[in-house]
Amino acid sequence: MTKREQILQAIATLLAAVPGTTGVYRSREDAMSREESPAIVVRPDGEQVSENTNGYVDARLTVLVEVYARGTVPDQVADPIAEAAFAAMMDNPTLGALAIDVTEDGTDFDTEGADQDAGFTAMRFVVWHRRPRNRLAD
Repeated sequence: MTKREQILQAIATLLAAVPGTTGVYRSREDAMSREESPAIVVRPDGEQVSENTNGYVDARLTVLVEVYARGTVPDQVADPIAEAAFAAMMDNPTLGALAIDVTEDGTDFDTEGADQDAGFTAMRFVVWHRRPRNRLAD
C-alpha cells in the first residue's frame, strides 16, 4: 500500500470519531442522500514532491476533508462537524507517525438545491511526509 493511501486511511479512521456524522467515506462519487448526511468524505487533491539528498523525497499531499450536510442553511449544519474534524486533524499532526506535519490550506463552501438544501464545507489540509525516492510505499 502506498504511503499516500496509508495517510488517507489514517485520516478516515481519525475522523470516524467526529460526532454528529453518519459516516466517513473515501473518495465517494455517489450523491449523498438525506439519510446519509451529514457525512465526511476524505480524498486526495494532489501531491508534489521535492528531492531529498538521502534517497528520499519530501512530499506535500493535499487532502480534502469534505463535510456534506442538508438543512435550511447547510453550512450552519456542517459547521460544528467541520470544527470537530479540523480539531482532530490539527491535534494529530503526525497521523500515527505517518506524517511529518499537517497544516491547514484553506476552505471552500458550496450549496445546491435538493430534496432539502444540500451543501458542503471542503477543508484542504497539507500532509507533509517523506518516502523513498524509488517507490511509493514506505
